[in-house]
Amino acid sequence: MKFKFAGTQKIDDSGKGSFMYKGVDLIEYQYQWKDIDDEYTRLKMKIGEESTVFKPYVYQLTVDNKVLIFASGEISNGIWGFALPE
Repeated sequence: MKFKFAGTQKIDDSGKGSFMYKGVDLIEYQYQWKDIDDEYTRLKMKIGEESTVFKPYVYQLTVDNKVLIFASGEISNGIWGFALPE
C-alpha cells in the first residue's frame, strides 16, 4: 500500500490536537489505533526548503464499523504527521 503525506495535527486554542480523516478525528481515538505493520514505511516530505524523511508506522482504526488505514509518526518535538493511502 502506498501512502502520501497529508499534514500534521491541528492544535486549537485550548492546546487540543486533532486530525480529521473521513469524518473521524484520529487523535480522539489514538488509544484504539492498532499497529498493523511491524515495520515503518519511509516517506519523503518537504518542509519549507528542507527535505526530510518521515518514518511513520501503519495503523488501523475501526470506528462505527468504518475501517481506516493510515500512517502516523512524530516528525519533531511532539509534532505528529499523518500519511493517507493514495
